[in-house]
Amino acid sequence: MIKFIKSANYVDDYYLDDRNQICFIGRSNAGKSSLINSLANNLIAKTSSTPGRTRLVNFFDFENFVLVDLPGFGYASGSKKSREDLEKIIYEYLLYAKKLVCICQLCSIDVITESDKEIFVNISNLAKRYNIKHFIILTKADKLKPSKINEHLKKVSNFFKFSLDNIIPISNKTNLNIKKLSGILKAVVTQNN
Repeated sequence: MIKFIKSANYVDDYYLDDRNQICFIGRSNAGKSSLINSLANNLIAKTSSTPGRTRLVNFFDFENFVLVDLPGFGYASGSKKSREDLEKIIYEYLLYAKKLVCICQLCSIDVITESDKEIFVNISNLAKRYNIKHFIILTKADKLKPSKINEHLKKVSNFFKFSLDNIIPISNKTNLNIKKLSGILKAVVTQNN
């Protein structure tokens, strides 16, 4: 059964078993928790109307793999110190995760920021160095007319200089590509077993 496992603040507390891990990373309001709930088809991740609530590394049991929800970055109302603390938590996980096989960077489809690009560069370098799969998940695709989505994907691909094949628009409201993303994640895990 898909379920929440634990939260951790430090490397020594990370959950680790013999399964591969996939992590979600994104700005505080990118919709990571909502997407986790859509993939699980259950309310296993806490959602909030206040961005920046996820301040720990959260581990979820997705049966074939462990899904890891990293704290949101780039939330403007936090103090400089609290933003630095969150970035440290994020990068510690990325550097010390032993079973990480895939990084999904979530971005709101209607607002891509410089902080998204900055984290993208860091993730890309890490993914290439350690042969980790890397996808950009464009959340809130329901905010665009269906006819505009492909055009927008090309813009995002150019902005990040990233393959269109690895950019997936999704919507938790309409379930757009939720099953497709679930299949992709399972395939990545299978390839790395």
